[in-house]
Order: sequence, then C-alpha cells, then structure tokens
Amino acid sequence: MMHWGDDLIETSMGLDILGVRQVDQGVEIELVNGITTISQRARYLSILTWALGEFQTRHAETGYDQCDLLTFLSRLEFLVLAATYFEDETDHRDTSGTLGSTRFAEALAEVRSGNSTRFPENSTGSILGTYLSPCRAAGLLVDGGADASVPYKLTPRGREIWQARRGLFDTFDATALLLESDQLAVEDVKRAVPGFSLNRLCDATPERRLLREALRQPWGEGSLVAYEKFNATIEWISNLAEQSDDHATGFLSRNYNSAVEGANGPSIAFEWAEYEYRRRCHFALELVLSALTETLGEFAEATISDVVSRWTDRYEPAPLIRSFFNETLTDWHEPASRWFGGVPAGLFVDGDIPYRSITALSAENRLVAAVVILEVARRQTEQLRRSGQIPRREAGLGERVIDRIEIARDGSFADLVVELLNLVALAHLETTFRKMAAGQKCSLRFFLDGERLRSTGLTVQAGRSGDRLTNVMRFLHDLGEFKLSDGKFSVIGGPV
Repeated sequence: MMHWGDDLIETSMGLDILGVRQVDQGVEIELVNGITTISQRARYLSILTWALGEFQTRHAETGYDQCDLLTFLSRLEFLVLAATYFEDETDHRDTSGTLGSTRFAEALAEVRSGNSTRFPENSTGSILGTYLSPCRAAGLLVDGGADASVPYKLTPRGREIWQARRGLFDTFDATALLLESDQLAVEDVKRAVPGFSLNRLCDATPERRLLREALRQPWGEGSLVAYEKFNATIEWISNLAEQSDDHATGFLSRNYNSAVEGANGPSIAFEWAEYEYRRRCHFALELVLSALTETLGEFAEATISDVVSRWTDRYEPAPLIRSFFNETLTDWHEPASRWFGGVPAGLFVDGDIPYRSITALSAENRLVAAVVILEVARRQTEQLRRSGQIPRREAGLGERVIDRIEIARDGSFADLVVELLNLVALAHLETTFRKMAAGQKCSLRFFLDGERLRSTGLTVQAGRSGDRLTNVMRFLHDLGEFKLSDGKFSVIGGPV
C-alpha cells in the first residue's frame, strides 16, 4: 500500500498512465473471444489442455502439488520450443510466437546443435499465464471451484481434445518424459515434433477439428454473444482478405476508410472502425503527454502556459508536419480554425498513421502532429458518431478532448493547446493517483505545486495498443484457414 509519506523513488513506467488505452482495448476485447495481445499460436490451447489433463491423471493418487505442476509446465514449454525450432532447422517453419525462445536460449542452442540437454531449471514458464484465459474463453478449462486440490478442470470439450492428443504419440510417452526425466535427447525432440510443434496442428486432424469447434461454437448460453461477435469478426476479416491480402494494420485502415466514407456494411465492421478511431486518439493523447513531460524537463518548474510559450517561440515545422498541411502555419496565435483549415479532410484515411516517424519529432512538432490526428479523426468520424455507429463513451478523456476541439474555432491555436494540455495533465494525475490508491507503484511524470508542474524526471514514449486482430488471424493460419506470407494474410480455403 502506498502512503503519502512514502518515498516515491520506486516508480513504475506505467502501461496506461492516461487511462485511454483501456478504452480502445475494451472495444477490441469484446470482438475476439479471449484471444489476447500475447496469445499468438492456436496449438498452445490444445497443448495446455492436454498437459493439465495428463498431470491430473498421473497425480490422481498422490495429489496435486503446485510446484510440481509449474515444473511440469516449464518443461512442456521447452519441449514445444525445441520441437518447433527443430522443424525450423529442417523445413524453415514458422517459429514466431513460440514461448521461451529468450528464456531458454542456452538449452535450445544445445538441442539445435544436436546435443542432449538438461531441462532448464528455476523457471516457471509462461504457458499457463499466457493461454489459460483463452482456454477458458473457448470452454476448454474452468477453475476447480471448491475443490482446492484441482485448480483447473477440463470441460467436456477439453476432455475431447485431451483424448484426441493422446492418440498422437503411439509409443512416445511424452508425459513420463516431462515428469520423470531431467534430460531431453535430440531423439526425443524428433519424436515430439508431430504432437508439439506449433506448425503441425494442420496434420493432427482430430485435434485441429476439435480446436476449431472450440473456437467457433458456443459452449453455453453465457458465451453466445462473445462467439457471435468472434464469428462475425472472422467473416468480416475473411471478406477483406479475399479482396486483397494484408496485415492487420492494413485491414484496420481499409475498414476505417470504408466506414468513414459512408460504405454500408455489417455492424461488426463499424465496431472495428470504432476500435481504429479510438486507437488513433489514444496515440495522439499519449503524444500530447510525451511532449509535455519532455519540455517540463527543461524547466525546474513551469506552468502549462510556460511550456506553450516556449513551443510558440521556437516552433519550426518539420518536413513531416509540413506534409500534413495544404497551407502550413507557424504562428500559434493564429486562430485554430485557420490551422485546421489547412489540414486535408482525407489525411490518414486511406493508410496508416506514420507512428514511428512522428514519435521521432521534437516535442512541439509531436504536439502539432497530435492535434492534427485528433482533428482529422474528429472530422472523419463525425457522421458515425452522430448516428451512434460509434457510441459516445462519456467517461473517456478522448471524448472530452474531441468536444474541446469541436468548439475551438475562434480562439488561437496556442489557447487550444493550453486547454488540451490541462485536460491531459489532469487525466494523468487522476489515473496515477487512482492506481497508487489501489496499491500500484507510482508512475507520476509530474506533480502539482500550486499552479506549476514539477517533473519527476520520467519521460513518456507515445504508443498505440498492440492489436489482437493479428493474433486472431495467426490462430486461423495455424488452423489452415489463412495463408501468411511476408507478414500479410490471405484466405486459402473454406471451413475445415
């Protein structure tokens, strides 16, 4: 628990220090049925389900032990890693999204050199933390409930997958290897490839079919809405992929373009358009915070007006910023309406925002870029927001900022920037103090001292939410429904 008298030297860099990331992620979470930003490969769901079934069966008489389970799962994680990378060595297969490649690097190098190795020790692995939630969402696993001796239970569909995987191994007792042996021989890795390489799911027909059913068919009345949206997402992304192969960012940009241009489409398309809209606003707001914190570091203490005055005096638009305007202004005392009038209405609508190039700009240029992004997003989504296809989220910082920009026409650009900085600074303080009150570490970038802000010395790197859509398509690729080439996805077949 953090107390006001505590030393604030122990700080946290923070993942959502404005409270805006949760908004766009909240939209996306409802569309992907439990797939997360870190759950990248579909076969881990069936492998984890099998592993828990095997562990509980082998320990039915001796009883469950948490330490033994974590050791078992850590060894399992390494076996999956070794089997997947063994195929990479021979067939140049896909190893992306494989857990443990850094943590188990030394042992993996031994196996790839053709040597036996000890199973890595002193590691709990990450397969449980990464894939337990997707397994729950797919109806494969549930919590043990009142039975404390079994923390996770297989559901009927989970038991089907467990049994299907048991048929993959013939005379290879993978469970005994993981439970009883300290050594992993290269011959064992070869025998493990069909059942544990992440790239062999398409070859394991019963496992693949059951896993696809788990991902696509509801398992109870409470899951109906989640599956409806997930299946609608798959149909929506398949239609886009049939038009042209692309990566997730490209699909999101194309869909956003269609929505703001007034194209008709299923409701799921507008939900994904909202996600892209809010993700762009999220990035812009973090740009504002990053510019403020960087410039505060130039002062011992400063008001927001002091910061804006410094920007006003030294502003020289970067070439990238000039490319955003038909008419580039440099005087921040000009009306905001004149600045906005120089921005093309279609800016960024037919492609992605140049995120990396923008984050490399000076603080004052990043601030201008942020205001441009917010203004064009406001303009492009105006009809969607009025019609309710992008619903209003009253509590969000994004809504307050967009409201402010909509009425800031007669005042100067500098005055608008002051107002936006005040909104963003207050949101940062409120979010951080709320997290500290909940026992989290301090992530303050500045604190109030009267009307002045004092920097804590921590900077902000503006970012955008990592999308889950990529991982949805990675799952479909592993199931044989999408082709992946040069980072782009395309549909290669119908239902399996």
